[in-house]
Amino acid sequence: MTTKITTSLLFAVMTLFNVSTATAGPVGPGTCSNSDVTANGTGGPASAIYCTNQAGNDGNGVAFSANINSLFNTEHGTSLSGNWSQLAKNDAIGNLNISSGAWDFSSLAASISNPFVIVLKATNNFAAYLFDFTTDGTGTFNTVGITDDSKQHDISHISIYTLDTISQVPVPAALWLFGSALMGLVGIRKRYTA
Repeated sequence: MTTKITTSLLFAVMTLFNVSTATAGPVGPGTCSNSDVTANGTGGPASAIYCTNQAGNDGNGVAFSANINSLFNTEHGTSLSGNWSQLAKNDAIGNLNISSGAWDFSSLAASISNPFVIVLKATNNFAAYLFDFTTDGTGTFNTVGITDDSKQHDISHISIYTLDTISQVPVPAALWLFGSALMGLVGIRKRYTA
């Protein structure tokens, strides 16, 4: 009898004060800030020029790579073009149970194009940060803007995306030899006509 009265009284108080017993649902994408991620360049650390939040996962990078141009062009009016690819992904940082700290892709600094994108993944959301300068491959991060609950969730992984560059194709040696032979024939002809 006492248990029924206590339960009824508790229910009445919760109803009166509109207290919910439901557990919190999944959090959605938040509102990132350009300063959530910095990268170190020749002039020292600098914030991203643009950021965007997305629900889900940047996955293996293929689907997200195809959408980088349209995401930033639509949301921020940029004029990005070209093909992007995931240069590297750091899953090990997810084992540290941290929500802010340093990122380091310095071993790949020579391969990081300008512009480049850093992606932070936490919970079921991620945020992408666009940079437009040459970096040494290091910087800092903070996950506060990834979700809409204003909490700093532990990071799952950090990825870096770069524009694919087309390397110059060397002229084959055969072309140089052909050119030399052709010049020799022209020289011989001029000699006989003179």
